[in-house]
Amino acid sequence: MADQATTEVVVWTLRDGLYSCGVVVALASAAIAGFSAFKTGKRDLNSLGDSEIKTFEMIAKAEKDFAEFNASIVDEHDAFQLDKKNDGKEYELTKGKASLRGFYTDSVLNAYEIACQRYLDGKLDRARFSKTYAARLKKLCSNVAYKETINNKDFNFSALTKVNKQLNDPEN
Repeated sequence: MADQATTEVVVWTLRDGLYSCGVVVALASAAIAGFSAFKTGKRDLNSLGDSEIKTFEMIAKAEKDFAEFNASIVDEHDAFQLDKKNDGKEYELTKGKASLRGFYTDSVLNAYEIACQRYLDGKLDRARFSKTYAARLKKLCSNVAYKETINNKDFNFSALTKVNKQLNDPEN
């Protein structure tokens, strides 16, 4: 017997057409969802970068204000030492300047506290935060100007002390 070639005619029904359209719509939806997820991830990274910049600016401003205040105190102290009328007297801060010094100390510590809270909440890049702030936190927490306020029971700098311990305590 000879091989007979058979040809089959494919007939698409309305149902087949609708299924095909459904598949195309589903693929388009998946592509749009994937693109949207990509853009959302990109936006989140940009937002994280903005947050890190704002954190740095907040800390830098608080430190700058404190440094400027301390510079004025140093200038006052030097002028006091050079004044011949103050022979044997020691320079003392006025109550107002002492209060202002406390305000600036608290401002710096609060800026770091907020940054450390954001670090603990995962709102900042942990590796970058560690590289940027580990040494600064260690220096801050051991600085005499800040140590008294940090250890004061009236204030709570728990995030600051916790992050400093995590980043700088080798036994941790």
